[in-house]
Amino acid sequence: MFRLATSLIFLLSYNFLLFSQQDTIEKLLITQIEFGQGTTNINPVKVEAAMNLVARLGQKYQIIPFDVRDSLALTFEKQGKEPTPIALGKELSARKLLLIKVNSFANILRTDIISFDLADSSVRFGKGYAQIRYFTKDKNTPILDPALLTGLQRAFADMLNEPDLYEHLEGNFKVRPAPPLVIGTINYIENDTLSKWEIFRKRQVTSYFAIETIFEFARHSSDFVVFDIPTRDSIYSYFNLYEPENYAPPNANEIQALLNFEVEFYISGEFFWDNGNAYLKLYLCKITEKGLEILKENSKIVKTDNLDDFKKSLELVTKELLNITKE
Repeated sequence: MFRLATSLIFLLSYNFLLFSQQDTIEKLLITQIEFGQGTTNINPVKVEAAMNLVARLGQKYQIIPFDVRDSLALTFEKQGKEPTPIALGKELSARKLLLIKVNSFANILRTDIISFDLADSSVRFGKGYAQIRYFTKDKNTPILDPALLTGLQRAFADMLNEPDLYEHLEGNFKVRPAPPLVIGTINYIENDTLSKWEIFRKRQVTSYFAIETIFEFARHSSDFVVFDIPTRDSIYSYFNLYEPENYAPPNANEIQALLNFEVEFYISGEFFWDNGNAYLKLYLCKITEKGLEILKENSKIVKTDNLDDFKKSLELVTKELLNITKE
């Protein structure tokens, strides 16, 4: 009896606090969290903490704490009532019920948020990707917390259809929903003159250097979540494809594998000789069922047979292709 009374007092206090706030605050109840592969370092408490910050940063939302939800569920059970998500949500004055899914693959984390609106019974979906960029020194174990927060911010803004939800913030908190992008291959097109260049003759090494250079700049784009090269190759390996030749044209099986992983955009390129100059051209493509659809292209002259000049051309064309202002 004492435990029941304590729970009721706690809930009454919480409701008083909620109703004393502005009516514009929308209360959200997390009813279920599902974890997929590669998420052993994340637990429900971390998801709750991340979602609490995600909601607060959105300025108009509030997550109902797990202990409040669980206390009410216990009270319902003692009263002989079934603690269904809808019943709990209504009792706690929640506007939406949230189901959250968390998955990771290689160095990318994906979060999905499914919401059920208690006012009109509408269902909405949102997804968010984030790069896993931090690892422990001793065991090289991924630290998923920063990626979890970013992924949930993107999924939440996507679910609400408010892409500018976090535009008022700065630094790593200023994120928006962004589709995944993979850096493909640079097709080295043979020519009598170009084939004498060291860059061309060592194409296995220099082509990998090229796609890594592109990644280092592309990852600063606010319009895309760029998969790193190990993640790209892990996708190919998942479908039993060989490691790609980075100096060859795009491969249809590789494109299909990316499409199966819901990758939406792809950068491909060409390194060729024309009118007495070596050119680097990059293409931003949309991945479709029919293959690659070119959306934009940019090219630059590679002035000399020198890796530094090659790198400068790669950086310039990548920045222009993806509208990146970062130096």
